[in-house]
Amino acid sequence: MGNLARPVGDRVQVTNSSWRRIFELACYTIGIVTAATALGLVLGLLGSWLPTSAEWQRGKAITLGLLSLLYALHEMQIVILPTPQRKRQVPEGWRYRLPPFLVALFFGLLLGLGYATFITVATFYVITMAAVLSGSPPLGAILLGTFGLGRASLMWLLSLSMKSLEQIEYTTARLSKTTALVHLVNGTTLAFWGGVIAGQLWLDL
Repeated sequence: MGNLARPVGDRVQVTNSSWRRIFELACYTIGIVTAATALGLVLGLLGSWLPTSAEWQRGKAITLGLLSLLYALHEMQIVILPTPQRKRQVPEGWRYRLPPFLVALFFGLLLGLGYATFITVATFYVITMAAVLSGSPPLGAILLGTFGLGRASLMWLLSLSMKSLEQIEYTTARLSKTTALVHLVNGTTLAFWGGVIAGQLWLDL
């Protein structure tokens, strides 16, 4: 997250323009939400080919509940599960070859696709599976689009609060120390939703 904030912050420091910063953040938001929404549409479309019988619907719910609980354990480092991803950051060279607004837009597009870069939390896997199991392109788009919007919102909070390179470096260092807490919060959230799904299935018996 700090690496993404850095190019936006660098440009702000050089230009000293709050409007340019907002424009770049808007470009980033458009990129990440667009890519995430497109991914959700595709995943929902793939899921629409799955059977729709009552047995399959129940099986989908069981699958999603189990994945939530298992990846909750993964986030808490109790078990280790597969984490498919392209283990690369966004291209560093873009910052020096492209205009700032294109850097922000392309960063957003790559991060919105999720699997094109590092995936920091396992919540993403559960949400993408939920988009598939929904069997609905619109619902898949809403799920992933909302997730992308949440990531963009965090970047707005971070970038608008940073006024200098020193603040960027300080914030980046502080964020690196919260990794364990982030995984704990995500694990707790996944465990909660896994429990909700399990409880609903139990009531339906």
